[in-house]
Amino acid sequence: MPAEWSLHDAVWTAWPHDPDQWLEGLAAPQRSLMKMIAAIVDLERGRPRGERVELLVRDDDDEAAARQLLGPAAAGVRFHHLAYGDVWLRDTGPIFVTRPGELAAVRFQFDGWGGKYLMEGDTEVAAEVIERTGVRGAAFDFVLEGGAIEVDGEGTVLTTRQCLLGGARNPGLDQRALGWSPAWRPRPAIPTATRSTACSRICATRGRPAASASRSSPFRRRALSRTPPATSCRRAT
Repeated sequence: MPAEWSLHDAVWTAWPHDPDQWLEGLAAPQRSLMKMIAAIVDLERGRPRGERVELLVRDDDDEAAARQLLGPAAAGVRFHHLAYGDVWLRDTGPIFVTRPGELAAVRFQFDGWGGKYLMEGDTEVAAEVIERTGVRGAAFDFVLEGGAIEVDGEGTVLTTRQCLLGGARNPGLDQRALGWSPAWRPRPAIPTATRSTACSRICATRGRPAASASRSSPFRRRALSRTPPATSCRRAT
């Protein structure tokens, strides 16, 4: 699995549409997400020079609203109409993996972060994305979100036991049944909205030890409030 800093062929994200997820209203997160997408597309003289963006929308109305906010940057976006709930595609989408000359995708069961956030369509998102990319895919029958792990692209996996072993996600699963030995991180000192996912706690960094967010970190506060406008499922080259 490539590291987050690896070059990408595209970034996958989703249009915010559920007002129950955004207590401050949908307008601000929608604008923020479209600004992020425009920065990724990175137009120069009207032509995209950055990464392509693959954007999930529910229907023609969502696509029209997104295009209006994107303006010319829509030239670097491909729209996909499908049913989904959450915008956190890092967790609901597939995980892309590579080896020399080959790109594939893997998907796992998704249960709404241990049953906390159950939204229609989210359990099918990973399979839909794999089908639309046309890459070879594999499915596994235990729960794992993309945000449950951090990798360095060289074989190191960081995670938390609360995300993988037992609990609400995988009752009865132990390390022996898991079949691989990641580097375990301690349980977070305070609860996270996504039940101890690694992305709210740690980050692998090239050539340096993994960093852990402090109790006062603004990144942790954002993780708790679930306010990031989007999460990307990355396709690496």
